[in-house]
Amino acid sequence: MALYDDLPEDYMPDNFIPQFTETGKPQAQGAPYWPCQDTRGLDQADWRRTAQHYFGFCSFIDDLFGQFRRKMTDLGLDDSTSLSFTADHGEMLGAHGWFDKGPFFYEEVMRIPMLIRDAGQAAAKVDDGFVNFRDLFPTMVASSAGAGILTEAETARRYGATRQDHATYGYDAYQGRQFKFRGIREARYKYAWSPHDIEELYDLDTDPGERTNRADDPTLAEEKARLKTRLFDWMRAENDALAHGGYQLPVGSYIDGRPANEQHDHQQHLNPALKQ
Repeated sequence: MALYDDLPEDYMPDNFIPQFTETGKPQAQGAPYWPCQDTRGLDQADWRRTAQHYFGFCSFIDDLFGQFRRKMTDLGLDDSTSLSFTADHGEMLGAHGWFDKGPFFYEEVMRIPMLIRDAGQAAAKVDDGFVNFRDLFPTMVASSAGAGILTEAETARRYGATRQDHATYGYDAYQGRQFKFRGIREARYKYAWSPHDIEELYDLDTDPGERTNRADDPTLAEEKARLKTRLFDWMRAENDALAHGGYQLPVGSYIDGRPANEQHDHQQHLNPALKQ
């Protein structure tokens, strides 16, 4: 944490707002479905200290990765080995009042670092195109001796073989709770749809903090319709059951029938002797 003692005393993300006070947001963002996500008791100093710890962990991981890269070079693997470095999700860290992650597609969670080094690559370059996380596997395998295991479609999806102008998102459930969301993000606009919640539409040029949901803005009706059509075309191509309608459990409810307002008890399934 001492690495980041220089954070301003009033440090907060630009799009911080007390949790659950934003308007025009989906129901899925309206309650702490897990106790650890309830940040209403945190004050500004708590958020600053949380950021210090988080940034410190990031620096620690960066240092470990640097050690790994240097070891690759020491072992003479640079010309024969490709590597990738990424994460499974980002961190809200106070954005919109949230901690960790959740059933939403905000940039803080979905736009994550991605580094790839091809075997023998001499110089770095930056590619600002759109990629999906699932295509990382065929990208790496395609440059290896195991490329033959890939299907033709997987090979075609590898980074570098395509030039996407958008990314698609999917969210279904977490620890048994149901949150069905699908989304699409282009350079300027981001659209999210749910079969049991409201739509979201953000203009990232004018609202990079995604504070204002403009899904009901008549001036963007054509953009919303276009993005929804594009999203559903992708869903149908992926044989996504949500593209075909049907009943969905209420937001946040459990697949075993428990309601959304019931908190998960990790102890209830343990052997009684272990609870003591």
